Formats: sequence, C-alpha cells, structure tokens
Amino acid sequence: MTAIGAQIRVQPTSMSYRGTAVARLDGQVVFVAGALPGEEILAEVERGRRDYLEARTLEVVTASAERVVPRCTHFGMAGSCEWEFIAYAAQLRLKDEILRGQFRRIGHFDAVSTLAAIPSPEPWGYRNHARFVIDAAGNPCYLRRGTHVPVPIESCASLQPWINSALPLLQGRLGGLAGVELRCGVNTGETLIAPLLDGRGIDLPSGQPAYHEELLGRRFRISAGSFFQVNTRVAEELARVLIEALGLQGTERVADLYAGVGTFACLLARNAGAVLGVESAAEAVEDGRLNSGFLENVRYRKGMVDQVLPQLTPPPEVVVLDPPRSGCERGVIASLLAQAPRLIAYVSCDPATLARDARLLVDGGYRLDSLRLVDMFPQTYHIESLAIFARNVGHEP
Repeated sequence: MTAIGAQIRVQPTSMSYRGTAVARLDGQVVFVAGALPGEEILAEVERGRRDYLEARTLEVVTASAERVVPRCTHFGMAGSCEWEFIAYAAQLRLKDEILRGQFRRIGHFDAVSTLAAIPSPEPWGYRNHARFVIDAAGNPCYLRRGTHVPVPIESCASLQPWINSALPLLQGRLGGLAGVELRCGVNTGETLIAPLLDGRGIDLPSGQPAYHEELLGRRFRISAGSFFQVNTRVAEELARVLIEALGLQGTERVADLYAGVGTFACLLARNAGAVLGVESAAEAVEDGRLNSGFLENVRYRKGMVDQVLPQLTPPPEVVVLDPPRSGCERGVIASLLAQAPRLIAYVSCDPATLARDARLLVDGGYRLDSLRLVDMFPQTYHIESLAIFARNVGHEP
C-alpha cells in the first residue's frame, strides 16, 4: 500500500469524470490533480482509498502540448477552475470524451456519437454570479481546494469584469458576515449584491431583491435566491439550439419541468400552443410568473415535479427537463414513460445522472436523437449538455 505523502511517478492515460487524470501504479488506479493524459508526472499521494489513490502534481516531467500557463494567481489553491492549465480546445475535447464515456459506463450505451460542442464565446471573464465566504479579516474568499480554509480573492480571471471591479471595494469590510453574493446582468448592466452592506463604507448599491437579464431579446427578472445560468452567452446559445432542436409548430402542449425563472418556458412560448412551467422554489415561481405575465399561453405551477407531472391532463406533447445535478427523480421518469410525450429535451449539468436517466428513457421506448456538450463552465471540469429524446414510433406506454 502506497503511503500518504509518498512521491510517485505516473503517466496518465485518460481524464476522469471528476476532472483528474487517471494513471496506474503497480496495478492500482491513481487520480492525479493537475495532470493531463500523455504526460509524465511526479505526484504526491494525498489520500488512499480501498480501490484507488488520490494525488496532486508536484512536477511535470514531460508536458503535453495541450498544457498552458494558468492565468489566475489562485490556481491550485482555490477549489475552482481546476482546468486552467489545459488549452481551451483540449478542454472541449476532454469534456466530450467524458460525456460519451459516462453514457458507456453508466448508461450502458454501446456507442454514442455527439454533435459538435457549443463552446463558450468567452472562455474567460464569463461568470455572472459568484459567492464568497468571509474570513476573519472581513475579506471575500474562496475555499482552499479540499478544505474549509478561506483564500482571500481580489480578482478572478473567470469572473465578469463588474464583479472583479467590485472585489477591491469589499476587502476588509465584510466582517461579521458568513458570505456575500454578487450577480450581474451581462446584457442589461444591472447588478445585485446580497446581503445589504449599508454602514460598511462600501460605495456600491447592495441588498437588491432582484436584478434583470436578457436572453434572445427577452427580459427576465431574477430574485436574489433564484437560480440562473452563470454564463449568459452560452445560456443564449443553449436556448437557441434547444428551440431549433424541438422544431415546434405552434400547437404543441409543452411542459417546462424544473422551470426556474421561466427561461425556456418564455422563449418557447412564441412557437408553442401552451406552455406550463413547473418549479418548487417559491422565489423562482414568483419570478417565472412575472416573466411570463404578458404571455397568454404560459402558466406556472408551484410544486415538486414528481408530484405535479402525473396530474397533468391532457399530458404534454413536448417536455423540457432542466433538473439539478442529482438528475430526475424516479417518479418523474415513470410519469414521462406513462404520458409518452413525443419529444423530451434534457438539459443536464451532470453527465452521470444524465446517462442514468437516458438509459431509463431508452428502455422505456425512446431513442436518443442527439447529444452535445454545451460548455457553460470553461476552465472547470463541469459538463453541461443537451440531449434530445424522441418517442419510438409504434411504442405504446
């Protein structure tokens, strides 16, 4: 058994689902942070498990041509942007390989092809939303990788310029707070800082209940507690591609499940007969109702998707799914198979749960029409994707 703290030489051959390179040492799997397939790495063992080791790169003995110099001074310390050292084109290729690999391993698909990946128009400076913890000196911080130790942040290469411009004004002024959240509308210029920071000598508006963003020319209200995609440009492209893939003819009954603030519901309304948004978070439901208020064919219902979906009569003909990282509840999949919508668009932020749910849908009478990477999170190993499922002709629920 290799001891914790031991230095080892390894040659990774692939990239894992969690963004670390995969190597073998004396027949044992080693996951190496900060390494690329094809490199020779001197690494230090950080953790030992029954079936594998976890290690971090100490020295790159032989570097890949796809290795680049990280932009961020916090690289390797903060637990985000783990892939800054990988050229962007290689990030897209590796994510696509991981996506297809999860469909093979988790979904048991023999062969999966993917459409061309949708890259981020802005691989840097794209994040419109950031949360920081506060250290004892009152500074906004990320957490050191794998720990709860705060790392003060004065700038971050992945954040939108407005957020970076605000950070110096917050340094040393946030004492007594557990955290602070900054959000900005890329297409509107509106901003939000939570919580209220009055009395701290900070020359920035704060405590706003909501801000607005625009996607494909439509304006959306987003409350402080509501989810919204962190990459506005990619969110627009995702919506555009989803609309095109569904090819609605103006008469269909559409259900937007896990609807959030109503992004897909509102953007699909112009091409649908009727759209129902289903969302459980109260703030997001309020936002969604306001965002769809002038659309006569859009309704919103508050509730858990697995409880609301079985009650829909008549059932939807087209369904859009955008679940959390955990994927769809089993009851949701069962209801979809019983109601048999013609098309299902599944937006996923976790390829493992997408692959799991895809297998259930395909076994229940659907075919996987298309799958593609949508790179919402450049410089990280996180994978957003869009899968389109069509009901097999003649297959009855």
